[in-house]
Amino acid sequence: MAVDANWIDYWAGRYRVDADEKVLNQVGPRVRQRKCYDREDFMAVGEWKSPGPGRRWRPILTR
Repeated sequence: MAVDANWIDYWAGRYRVDADEKVLNQVGPRVRQRKCYDREDFMAVGEWKSPGPGRRWRPILTR
């Protein structure tokens, strides 16, 4: 499979850029400082990492 600019543009368009900013620059430092995740940060990382399967775990964690 060839990885070219079109391939990158296609896949990049499927991800939220603002989520990278939040997880890498806001959530990450908080978690490092606390040395654990709270519910909000865990959900933010879960949604960022794998938005599709979130429909399985999100209802459990929002109870």
